[in-house]
Amino acid sequence: MIKPKKITWGFIVLVLMASAACMPLTSHRLNAPPVEPLPEAISHVPEEGTIYSVSTAANLFTDLKASRVNDIVTINVVESTSATDKATTDLDRQSEIKAGWAGILETFQASGMIKELGNSNSVNFGNTFGGQGTTTRSSRMTAFITARVIKVKPNGNLVIRGARDVRVNNENQYIYLQGEVRPVDISSSNVVLSTYIADAVIELTGYGVVSDKQHPGLVARLLDWIWPF
Repeated sequence: MIKPKKITWGFIVLVLMASAACMPLTSHRLNAPPVEPLPEAISHVPEEGTIYSVSTAANLFTDLKASRVNDIVTINVVESTSATDKATTDLDRQSEIKAGWAGILETFQASGMIKELGNSNSVNFGNTFGGQGTTTRSSRMTAFITARVIKVKPNGNLVIRGARDVRVNNENQYIYLQGEVRPVDISSSNVVLSTYIADAVIELTGYGVVSDKQHPGLVARLLDWIWPF
């Protein structure tokens, strides 16, 4: 007969497993830096009798590119990394010790303490070790994201920050980018490559049904944490 205590523990385990399976999907976004308050746009009121406005005026000699706070710029994210590490170890050591103790051993043999005397009066030691390891890692990321200029530094560099959250069929993809770019690196179409961004922070995370299936279940993770081998 099954004891009530075992039934209780079994019921608790089933409840925990069901709760883990029914947990709502949560965001796995990395913690982004706090958003600094942007300065309010300055409204330039045109003088009476003129149609010229500083805020809407376009420069006839330059391209329409991001240059002021709150301007937007498109970033072409093209990141590729590749690393290979290989190590080989081969160790071999041989040692030999010789001692002239034949006379002492013959004395013990004559007294009957040693029945047989070996012909060798030397000791040899040997140690050999060999090891080899190889590590290879590569990654590639391509995306487009539009960011906003949040600060213009005294030297003219633009501090940009942008995020994009796309949801398709209960699967979310979150892209976050922040860094500093030179205005000269921005193309005439207001696009800059991510490789030109200094102090770049680029995060690409996903969460949803497909992402959840890429991780082991609660019980498997618990057993893996408990199992010492």
